[in-house]
Amino acid sequence: IMAVRQALRDAGLDPDTHLHIFETASRWDEPYFTSYLTSAVNAAQITPFPEVRAHLEVFLQAHPAVTAFLAINDAVAAHLWYALDHLGYRIPDDFSVVGFDDTTPVLGTDGNNHLSSVRLPLMELGVHAARRIVALVKNEDDSGEPDLLPTELCVRSSLGPAAQRPSGS
Repeated sequence: IMAVRQALRDAGLDPDTHLHIFETASRWDEPYFTSYLTSAVNAAQITPFPEVRAHLEVFLQAHPAVTAFLAINDAVAAHLWYALDHLGYRIPDDFSVVGFDDTTPVLGTDGNNHLSSVRLPLMELGVHAARRIVALVKNEDDSGEPDLLPTELCVRSSLGPAAQRPSGS
């Protein structure tokens, strides 16, 4: 969240005005849900948890200026996409959706992944983590400095211009 807030400030936007956190008690990362997602062909095949849809409706009514969602991972982004779809919204016409990790696709009828995502170098991340753990176990000097790894924004069809919706819709 801190990085998103800083990015908004860097863009000249007030995070208190432009950042709204959508939280839900549902576990969108549970294994049954993740396996269900990866076997789906498109949004019409997924029925989001009813409590998520209801909570999302309340959130959207409270924040009518929201035009995009940045999710903590692709599984959450995919479930959010499906919840928006079941509420009658269209991605990216009504909302843009971006995931983070580039691991869970949202497949269209054309068989392609339509979810924009920030791709992480997962293999390199694992190598760096393993090296750090080994250094700690061996009591070797560890600077504690973070390892900075490259990321890539994979732009797909879930991104579009901000929708112009009337207040309260």
